[in-house]
Amino acid sequence: MRLPMFLYFATQLFMRKTVILLTSILLSALAFAGFASTSAEIVSRKETATFWRYNFRYETTDVDGKTPIVLSAAIFMSRQVHDKEYKAPGCAILNHYTITGNCEAPTNVYGIFSFEGFLQQSNYFIVESDGIGFGITSKRSQPYLSGRVTARNNIDAFIAARSLLAAEGFEFGDIVLNLGYSQGGHSGMWVSRLVEEGYRAEELPRIDLAMLGGGPYDLQATYNQIVDSQNSLYPVAIPLIVGGYLSSEGANAKYEDFFLPDFVMRLPQWFESKESSSGELNGQICYVFGGSRENGVAVSSFVSADFLNRNSDLMRRMSAWLDENSLVSSAWCPSKTERMAFVHSRIDEVVPYINMESLAGFLSANGYDNFAVIDNSERSHTQTGMMYVMAVLQQLETYQPMRLAAANIDYHNSPQLFDVEDAEGNQVMSGVTVAEIYQSLPSGEYSINGFPFYK
Repeated sequence: MRLPMFLYFATQLFMRKTVILLTSILLSALAFAGFASTSAEIVSRKETATFWRYNFRYETTDVDGKTPIVLSAAIFMSRQVHDKEYKAPGCAILNHYTITGNCEAPTNVYGIFSFEGFLQQSNYFIVESDGIGFGITSKRSQPYLSGRVTARNNIDAFIAARSLLAAEGFEFGDIVLNLGYSQGGHSGMWVSRLVEEGYRAEELPRIDLAMLGGGPYDLQATYNQIVDSQNSLYPVAIPLIVGGYLSSEGANAKYEDFFLPDFVMRLPQWFESKESSSGELNGQICYVFGGSRENGVAVSSFVSADFLNRNSDLMRRMSAWLDENSLVSSAWCPSKTERMAFVHSRIDEVVPYINMESLAGFLSANGYDNFAVIDNSERSHTQTGMMYVMAVLQQLETYQPMRLAAANIDYHNSPQLFDVEDAEGNQVMSGVTVAEIYQSLPSGEYSINGFPFYK
């Protein structure tokens, strides 16, 4: 039986609208389900030689500050805290230093001789994001030294981690630490800046102590040092800085504008593969382009003339990005960070000391004087990094924020102690801290409390 024409069209219109409505509902449901399924969750728990590491995923935003993205991160904790023998005084944001290989990503760190391995000795929970470009986003380029992007990702990881730890039944004090060395020093200052601006203020209203070191706080000064010296002891940083610019602001530029063809040809193997550490890449660049680890490399051997010309159209465009991501180019004051301390070597060959001088002068000029600078190191950038970690551990042995000191709250715990055996099973150290192991133990193959490790 055939329907009258008007009923036929009415039926077709009703069916089309019904399909559209149902499709819309279905897509909305899927979108909601997808969003809900990416909420913060612990994906693995691993015991290492000296600490526990919980890998987790969390929601944050992409480089545009709007698009949702899921990143990976890790929580490091001492065995004493994990076993709930001690209550952690609080949690620390650890802003990671320059990494280029997936093996260096925080969710892959397991060794005692690492920033994470040392810092968990403080008995704080240490929270560190892989950031964009590593972990589950390893096929992407990292927005290197893009301060606002990285700080936002790190703060989001920190807030997610505290919720996950509470859900796991851990109790901890509300002290908030902000830590980081080298690139992490730059990111850490950006964390304090975002907290000052009120980013997620209800969940992170303040920072008690920021201890940072070796950071490129003044990117223009770092660039100027490269141009003035025509040499770089850390050439790996140059393509990373350019990559950070291109990932966020480089719509009108490409790698070929910044580097010579022989260098551009090597970028996929060296950087996009994420197979080598930053130290290994630095050595390869020096070797291929006629330099050495000790004396660096002439930057004109691999960068373009436009890159070395401050007045070129290319660098005028990039300079705006350098200023935008520097900490000293626009007025602000970290008044929501109770105290700051910095470690920087005056002979730093990677991040010139001018960065520390610029930042110290900037903070004073903007009305913040509750900071200290430790600059008595006569060591390299990397060696001063270990001095930075020891300074953090020493500070945290007795640290207590002013707001808690008045209430006489004491969270301090005894450091975790270890027994060390050599490869033959002979005990070589007993009842020692990680710092004592690092300072006294010769290189070799050992086991710590039964777990194998190499120094």
